[in-house]
Amino acid sequence: PPPTGMARPLAAAGENTDNARFSLRGWDFVGENKPILTTFETDRWTKELDMTLPEMVFGSSRLEISNASLGVCYSFTARDALEACGKEAGIQVSMSKEWKSQAERDIPDAQPFDWTYSSPYRGAASSLPDGQALLPSPTEEKIDFESLKPRPGDEILWSANVHLYEDELHDNGDCSMQVRIRVTPNYFYVLQRLFVRVDQVCFRVKETRLHHKFGNLHALRQYTERDHEYETLVRNFTPKQIQGGILHDPNQLVEMLPVRFDTTEVFELGPRLEQPTKASIVAQSASDEALFKKKF
Repeated sequence: PPPTGMARPLAAAGENTDNARFSLRGWDFVGENKPILTTFETDRWTKELDMTLPEMVFGSSRLEISNASLGVCYSFTARDALEACGKEAGIQVSMSKEWKSQAERDIPDAQPFDWTYSSPYRGAASSLPDGQALLPSPTEEKIDFESLKPRPGDEILWSANVHLYEDELHDNGDCSMQVRIRVTPNYFYVLQRLFVRVDQVCFRVKETRLHHKFGNLHALRQYTERDHEYETLVRNFTPKQIQGGILHDPNQLVEMLPVRFDTTEVFELGPRLEQPTKASIVAQSASDEALFKKKF
């Protein structure tokens, strides 16, 4: 299969095969879909982030994956995704003046922001219990998509689809970010996808995949960016395809967009070492001294 292709569809929109929480083999999973921000919350976030927010921000929605014994937590949230947005979209259309005007009305002293909300967010990894950021390392190892294909004894035990934010770009396109997960007896697999369509300009997709095989002491994270000029791609579609909504369906479009950037990183995992107590240090010292005297 293509190196960035999906082996099989994940959960359908809004579907949780069980409920918002699931646990397996020491891992705890939380996939919650919450309502959009209230007016009060939107005003607060607008000031704190210094940007005009997308039309729908699911501020309390989250996907969280944690393992206390390994001391690791992966999380995906709208707040972190929006904080990672750049200052410029790299796209200029006539409607962009309207966005800038809107931003000035919302926050007069606002800094420029990416009005397509094309965040390069890859999720966050932190250690437990201190919450320190965990940084991955480059690797030549790739996610084994062949192992993700359906097979007996490896059925999906739990899945979730969490929506982070959406915007219609003032009727000039679409933008959405959501994250999906599936858990089987042998692994968990996460796909976070940002989809952007700016009419008459371009299509853009940014994806993060996180894969861990239970029992391994590492997890792989792949990040890819794709884009394509709007007119060049659309002219290949039939009227029937367009009427069927293909321009709004990233599942159909993603493999048609050439990969512009692709990298894989590895998170090294291991049992969280307990800090030695004074009593354990004394006991270990006595044991070492007895062993020394026995040898010599």
